[in-house]
Amino acid sequence: MMTSKGCLLQSTLNDVDGVENDRGEEIHPAFAPDEDGGWRGIYPPAQEHDQAYDEYFIIVDDKTGTPARNRIYSITLDTGESIEGHTYDEGRTQYITSDKRRPLIIEVAPASEMQAD
Repeated sequence: MMTSKGCLLQSTLNDVDGVENDRGEEIHPAFAPDEDGGWRGIYPPAQEHDQAYDEYFIIVDDKTGTPARNRIYSITLDTGESIEGHTYDEGRTQYITSDKRRPLIIEVAPASEMQAD
């Protein structure tokens, strides 16, 4: 199954809701764009769910559609709190947690300012 934008849609309930993987392949809990314009399964890091909202974002290069790896980013919440870091291999940010839904601004540095490995 896919969303209207082509993202794979897999059940994380593994057969509980009637959606299963009939090929016997492992069902990944999340997906990220790959270099071929498709999607690949990823395993986000474990997270303590002590807040009502704990999300991460996958940053994608708007020209190539591939994950923006090692890109410096800043996420600013409406409280003024700023979270800075660099994206992981799948273009993922760190988790952002909050007790309620909050507007936020994500700023990503140009590729020319990539973090050195």
